[in-house]
Amino acid sequence: MSFKEVWNMILIFLVALVSCDCARIYFSKCGIGGFSCVQDNGKIRIAYTCPSNENDITFYLWQFRAPVNTESVMIRNCSNLRLSFQCVSDNRPINQLHVINITNVFIVKSTFTHNPVTIIFENIADLEYIPENTFSQIKRRLPLPGCFNPARDFQNLLFKNINIGTVAPKAFNDLKDFYNLTWNKVKVKRLQHLAVEVAFNKSGNFSIRQSYIEVCEHLAFKITGIQAVFVENKFIDIFSGAINGTIGNFVFSMNSVNNLQSYGISILAENVEISYNHFEYIRASAFERISPGLLQNSQRNFGSLKFIYEFNHNFINFMDAASLNPDMQAYDNVATELKFHHNAFFCSCENLGWIFSSIGYGYNTALLGEFYGTIAEEEYKNTCSYTSCDLPLYAAQKLIENGKCIDNDTAEILCQVKNKFKTNDRQTSLQKKSEGNTNTLPNILSKILIILSVIVCNI
Repeated sequence: MSFKEVWNMILIFLVALVSCDCARIYFSKCGIGGFSCVQDNGKIRIAYTCPSNENDITFYLWQFRAPVNTESVMIRNCSNLRLSFQCVSDNRPINQLHVINITNVFIVKSTFTHNPVTIIFENIADLEYIPENTFSQIKRRLPLPGCFNPARDFQNLLFKNINIGTVAPKAFNDLKDFYNLTWNKVKVKRLQHLAVEVAFNKSGNFSIRQSYIEVCEHLAFKITGIQAVFVENKFIDIFSGAINGTIGNFVFSMNSVNNLQSYGISILAENVEISYNHFEYIRASAFERISPGLLQNSQRNFGSLKFIYEFNHNFINFMDAASLNPDMQAYDNVATELKFHHNAFFCSCENLGWIFSSIGYGYNTALLGEFYGTIAEEEYKNTCSYTSCDLPLYAAQKLIENGKCIDNDTAEILCQVKNKFKTNDRQTSLQKKSEGNTNTLPNILSKILIILSVIVCNI
């Protein structure tokens, strides 16, 4: 993190802690002071709406004098919300917190926090900083003095339409037996080291969709679970090991990535699908730590398992040598269904020449040579895209001779040849069609006249 970013963060804390004149909110009665209530089967659902004349508030979730039968709390329509999850010894069975339609949210850093079972943050214009230990669980720790140990711990989190500045290390602190973590339309400037560490239960779900993440530092996501889905997101920089963990089904689809660093995705997985993505630049060994693995020890014979690795319909603009292969040594030792087809690469000798070079691919060259030789075969429909055409990937081999690039414009020449062949083939096809089509109306009339003349002559 730069000095400027650190200084800005300090200023945010100083403004929030020293100069904040936010009114602290307490519950007195339903229908008074911005509070409304819905009662059902002895439970109360409380909603707090900021009055038009008081938009800067401080809300301590476990210390706002809520009724003992409060089931859920909603905080809505505020300009500035200062929110604390500081745990207390009182028993308040709040199972859900919903924070919606807030301009600015500041989360108070607490040594020990208590989260309800479900937390929903929705439509927040600015959540500048999520400090360490914001989202955590109590029952997994040693008993804490002054903290109530709940019957049900934190298990669900939904972020929707939120702008986040920085997520600190351990902001999502070693969550266990989690059910659902979903981000939808979330914008994040920086996920720091070990920002999100979560282990799901057998039916758990991890999903990030239609979001923008500028920087993912090392181990930004550490995931253990049956499924992890990244769909329709924009990533600027994915550091080494940023997406990490042991995952049953890993889906990385329809994303845009500016820079995927070496070992950017480092996972053990049973099924991997990387498809329909746009990669601007892929560094060497970017996928090399994607390996076959299981969430837990299987009672089945390991030899009867089949691991699936799919890398299909992706577009890669620029890439380093040996940047496309997963952990081929590991996949070579298990039953694997490896699919690598319909991918498109920018067509230049500098970008693709290494695939066909005899120099090799570094460590484990023989095994990688087989992989890259296979993906260049015509049947896998991987292409080399230039401004004027798409060429089959194997055609790029013509761009290199004796280990050296022939000419930077060779790709354009290949396209010209291809387009010329297309034109000639089309003309030949039309000519053959014209010659072969003898059943036109003039031909038919001519045949009829010949037949009639023969009949008249015989008469």
